[in-house]
Amino acid sequence: ALSTTDLSLEGAWQVPSSQQITDGDFGTAPTLFQATIAGVQHQMLGLINKNGMYYAFDRTNITAGPVWQTQLAAPPSGGGIGNNISSSEWDGTTLYAAAGVTTINGTSCSGSVRALNPASGAFLWQDCLSHDAIAPVIGCPGLVTVDAGQTLLILNASTGSQLFSFTDTHTKSMFAGPASISHGTLYQGNMDGILYAFGT
Repeated sequence: ALSTTDLSLEGAWQVPSSQQITDGDFGTAPTLFQATIAGVQHQMLGLINKNGMYYAFDRTNITAGPVWQTQLAAPPSGGGIGNNISSSEWDGTTLYAAAGVTTINGTSCSGSVRALNPASGAFLWQDCLSHDAIAPVIGCPGLVTVDAGQTLLILNASTGSQLFSFTDTHTKSMFAGPASISHGTLYQGNMDGILYAFGT
């Protein structure tokens, strides 16, 4: 954590040795959110590490370590860019996070998207994905957008139920960047350099 006044160091934390992996850096941007814990409101910061663990900190005391942590995915077995680097989404009440290989209710999943309680990290709902998620999760009121390989999904933010999907069949058409939502239109580019626009 750096001071906004002069960029001096105000706090730091390192993944414990027991949770460290090869190439185990944070490849995602942190998400700022709020949580009420034991009746006290905290200004929080959360992000996933490539080890598959999501860490949530009190922004005023990052050095103290995570307030809570939860495993979203298994550590990567073969490396590569698609391993637990998706930034999470905060809609004012709930966190939404996507990650790589995991198991949900006994089913092996290539990727996942989950809604998390901001105070504890408990899963409110969770869905399997057909591919690990690379792009950040994006939301707008009532909706969550997540990319899984060549497929774009729009989910109900309250239940996780799928409302819309689009699969791009072009070569190398993986969705690796975040969607953008403006005036009722969702814009999404792919690795082929194609920009798609989806209306309401």
